Amino acid sequence: MKWNEGKNEKPLFGRFRTILFFTLLLHLTVALAQKPLPKPLVEAFATALEHYPELANARIQLKLKNGLKKATMQARPTFGSLFRRRELRQYTIFVSRHFAMGGRAWPVAEAPEEVLVGWLGHELGHILDYEQHGNWSMLGYGLSYLFSKKHIVSTEKKADRWAVLHGMGHYLKETKNYIQSIPNLSDAYRKRLEKYYLTAQELDSLATEATDAHKCDGVSAP
Repeated sequence: MKWNEGKNEKPLFGRFRTILFFTLLLHLTVALAQKPLPKPLVEAFATALEHYPELANARIQLKLKNGLKKATMQARPTFGSLFRRRELRQYTIFVSRHFAMGGRAWPVAEAPEEVLVGWLGHELGHILDYEQHGNWSMLGYGLSYLFSKKHIVSTEKKADRWAVLHGMGHYLKETKNYIQSIPNLSDAYRKRLEKYYLTAQELDSLATEATDAHKCDGVSAP
């Protein structure tokens, strides 16, 4: 009886080589599309992260994105990591490539450093908030964010509070002042800022409370 495996060896090898070629081509295409992050953004992220020692070992990546809806930055857990242990959870902070406010657009990286630090500090506040929830709780959290405006208001203000409690009140005020100083900023957007985020007065008041709490040995969660 003759062994005829050799007849199929070349076709099988050819198919494997074709699959390998297209797989490498796909990875190369993705790698070329992912341009390096702007240096000001990376440095601002490092500064913001220094204020959150609890997140020193968290798996967080920044990713530039074209046209985030109603936001300049958004922090989210990656969907797949919601099925792993909490300590293995991964997060992405999506950053819009451009500001689009007041009828004009300009690169995010051109914003002042303290403004970027404040924005990223707010997003890290979200991630610290996510860290308080288990995986099933996070799924419910996400659904509430999609369908409940009341939940959105509570979530955004809580992220502000986390940031202030971590010594970032000054940066948040710089970010807020920067946005409000944009020429031709719509009244609708100004009202959105007042509704969803802490006011300058609330930031100052909370910062004072946080300072007093530190003096009394400890700060409670927002």
